[in-house]
Amino acid sequence: TVTVTNNGNVPYPNMVISDNKANLVIDADSISGTNLGSATFALNSTTNTITMNVLPVGASLSFTATYEVVEADILTGTVSNTANAMGDAIKDPTSDSANPTYLTPEAQDTVTDLTEEIMDGVTIVKACVNTDEATGLGGAFRYGDTARYTITVANTGNVTLYNSVIVTELLDGAIIDTGAGYTVNSTGNAVIDSLNIGQSVVIYAHYEIKTTDIQVDPSKLTNTASTAYQVPTGPDTLEDKTQDSNPVDIDVQGKVP
Repeated sequence: TVTVTNNGNVPYPNMVISDNKANLVIDADSISGTNLGSATFALNSTTNTITMNVLPVGASLSFTATYEVVEADILTGTVSNTANAMGDAIKDPTSDSANPTYLTPEAQDTVTDLTEEIMDGVTIVKACVNTDEATGLGGAFRYGDTARYTITVANTGNVTLYNSVIVTELLDGAIIDTGAGYTVNSTGNAVIDSLNIGQSVVIYAHYEIKTTDIQVDPSKLTNTASTAYQVPTGPDTLEDKTQDSNPVDIDVQGKVP
């Protein structure tokens, strides 16, 4: 809320009330005044300014405005806003008429608020998506079958992960396939260049069941993926983080005695 009041003893002509915050929106319906008399005002929503033909003695003009906090504010830790009011210069009646002085009615006020803390929220969820293609008894995978996986990486925090997010398969022999939203580097890891707030990327991988996976008794094969990424801790600082996915177990058919 912004309130401009004439506490002086003369009217202030041609007042301009402005707000320097980009993307701030003044609510036109909220503009109101007290003791305005015949004074008029107009809002220019493009420049965030309100012009008045005059602000009478003892009169006030008030309005409310909204501003949506952006990521840059969160990285800084604060959001500041300054309102300004200025009118035409007024001749000082007590000054020398031969060399008069003029006084300009003007004022400004700044409000600074804390933003929410930086929160890194990366989730990595892994799933086997082709259990129906397993050829072993009871729906188990057997030697030569290929198990296919999805690895869904999502940014659930409040800051963009601008540096690469590296996703690694932890099961020896698992291969990450090409897909949309990521590349596969020379070491076989998935690389997500950046991950916006609320964005998710699905990575595809596969693993061919080997003879060493087959035991005498039916068993399970566990597969996990891991992410390595950097989280902004300020406008120019980063912190390294890692996170593993949920383990995924698939049934593997045992050897026939």
